[in-house]
Amino acid sequence: MASLPAVLYLRPSDPSRTAIAEYSRHFLKALRGVPGIEVIDFLPEGLVEKIDRREERQAVERFVTRRATEYRDVAGPALVHVEMGNALHREFWAARALQNVLPRARFLCTVHDPPTLCSNPYRYVRTEFAGATPLRLFDIGLTRAAEMLVEKRWRRIERAFIANCDDILVLAREGQRLLSDDPRFHSARVHHLPHVFDLDSLPPIRDPRRTAEPLIVLFGFLVPGKGVEDAIEAFERTCDRLEGIGPVPRLRVFGGVAGGERGAEYVRSLEKRIAVSPRRERILFEPGFVPDGERDRQLAEAEILLLPARRAPTAYSSAGVIRAMALGKALVAANANTVAEMVDCNRNGLLYQEGNIQDMSRSLERLCLDSSHRETLGRNARRTIEKAHSVLRVAETLAEVYERVVSEAGG
Repeated sequence: MASLPAVLYLRPSDPSRTAIAEYSRHFLKALRGVPGIEVIDFLPEGLVEKIDRREERQAVERFVTRRATEYRDVAGPALVHVEMGNALHREFWAARALQNVLPRARFLCTVHDPPTLCSNPYRYVRTEFAGATPLRLFDIGLTRAAEMLVEKRWRRIERAFIANCDDILVLAREGQRLLSDDPRFHSARVHHLPHVFDLDSLPPIRDPRRTAEPLIVLFGFLVPGKGVEDAIEAFERTCDRLEGIGPVPRLRVFGGVAGGERGAEYVRSLEKRIAVSPRRERILFEPGFVPDGERDRQLAEAEILLLPARRAPTAYSSAGVIRAMALGKALVAANANTVAEMVDCNRNGLLYQEGNIQDMSRSLERLCLDSSHRETLGRNARRTIEKAHSVLRVAETLAEVYERVVSEAGG
């Protein structure tokens, strides 16, 4: 590869959304594995993360403008690679500022939730206008008018940002198709980048357990639409059919929850559902964020990992599916979103029709009865990650992308 002055990496730092924060750590390792480049982890963890006020956005812009002076006079254009994590928007405003102060830089952007670049990053509008006057109706009208103006401006800024990007990278083939068909992205090339997973980050893979009560684990962000209620009903049906003819499983459900009253209300609804379950003694429900190490310990104890998420409006690559496969576990997943891009049914996991509780239950029953099939699926799943999603594989893909961009820039 031609010598580069630097790759400035803009990664999200959001401790409340572990999936995107963890992905960025794995990606940074792959990035540092690309030969011939200097990698600058550009945004410090101490920098403002939440952009809920105009002053917070401006703080990010001031930091970027100051630090970017180090790269204005380098020999050749720097590369800027930004993760559009669609969480707290720090990385978007940082990248936008860099486009203004480093006009010679070449920009690459990973979009995690296509066709959405990121959600409206003017989140502070409602905060600033809500309660601005004692007249409630006037205040509501003022807020809505401000949001309409902000939306118009945001679309203009979004188009300008995309126009200044050389390459758009997406982690799912379906996402690549969506962006290639979207007029907003026609000014940039859209490529598929495999979802990277650092296998060294996992605890050692042990031989699978063969227990009298197979443990089924559902881990993820516990919000409506993730299929948790479907999973509980399918688990109950599985237990009913296995009673007296095979090992009756246990179910553990854990993961982060949304903040505020809405998240608390959803947790209460799940607790009520479990309380009336005839299999409630076999269900362990543990809502709340857990450290990465504890999460991996609990996942490693499972014989079967269950991912029942229903279809979402964006073509995201499922970090939960990637992790389950990397752990070498038998996976049962809804055939929704982009799961089928990673899971080849009956080879490295089992897929069931989205929302079909009977189908889900039959898949769980099959794996509870057949420990050998569980082990085969788990081994094949691990090999899939090693072959297509490892740090080395993604570093090779990045090298090809960067080589082309540098060549076109005359570097």
